Amino acid sequence: MNGCISKGKKIVSLLLAVLVCAGMLFGNTTTARAAEPEYDTLLDETGTAEAGVEQSYNFTVNKSANTTLVLIVPALVEATVTVCDSVGNVLDTVTIFSSQWYAYQEGLYYQGCDYNNMAAGDYMLKITFNEATQYVVNVAAEKVNPTLNQKSATVTVGFKTTLKVDNTSSKVTWSSSKKDVATVSSKGVVTGKSAGTTTITAKVDGKKLTCKVKVKDNKFTETKRSISDVYYGKGALQVYKAVYEKNGDLTIKCRFINNSGYKVTSLKGIKIVMKDANGKKIGTYSAKSKSMSVPTGSVKDFNVTIKKDKLKNKKADLRNASYTADGEYYYTVYY
Repeated sequence: MNGCISKGKKIVSLLLAVLVCAGMLFGNTTTARAAEPEYDTLLDETGTAEAGVEQSYNFTVNKSANTTLVLIVPALVEATVTVCDSVGNVLDTVTIFSSQWYAYQEGLYYQGCDYNNMAAGDYMLKITFNEATQYVVNVAAEKVNPTLNQKSATVTVGFKTTLKVDNTSSKVTWSSSKKDVATVSSKGVVTGKSAGTTTITAKVDGKKLTCKVKVKDNKFTETKRSISDVYYGKGALQVYKAVYEKNGDLTIKCRFINNSGYKVTSLKGIKIVMKDANGKKIGTYSAKSKSMSVPTGSVKDFNVTIKKDKLKNKKADLRNASYTADGEYYYTVYY
């Protein structure tokens, strides 16, 4: 635990919450609490202390959070503040000297300690003043609002992604603005139904959290390559599209780019391997030879098919697939 004496923004904000109590004690202010406080109050007490007599309070941090302690007195005094865990181990001790208090208004002084990411648990606060004094002590944890783990997501038709609301133990109610595009279960599981865009809403703790979900067709696509994409003297074989047919076959659309300087007459030893996002094989197409006539400086598009019974994965997410394409091209040289 890292404690420090600070005049940070937290303390100024927290003063708004504790000055009501300070006004009741010292008669100096009637400032009201904010409608939606930035912090959850863990401890808010007033008291009168004798010189050298320890004052102790218990408080509980329900979940790890940035926590701030604020102490208010009507006159400059010296105070020692100690924070202990539930079994009495001292986690932090600071001494506030009379010269370290900040004046809020005449007859009212404050000081505070910030604790970053204070762990959930039970704590004891001990305060000792060197002179008799009245005081207000407030401990507050920065409010941790519920958040959605994704603000936007893309899912393939027929596939799922899971949304989760963090920082809450309350019940979450889920809904989709376009159920024909994607549905969402009571556990935040989003299933793509058809290409389009929908908004998934999570209602929790009086708040609405949204995630924009794009649903895309289950197909592999890659921008078609052109002659300028291949070095002169070379040829290249590209897969630019792959899609499952209604009968379960996988159709692969290919392009051969010829920048060899010669007319290509055939491709030999063709091997195209489609892989899923985890690198596992979806299917392999191979052919010993394929005749074609491709003048140099041009391209040739053609289709190949992997039959359903030859596929390793008949329902892969093609949108996130990859491929390798190997083989040789042959050309004729005329003298």
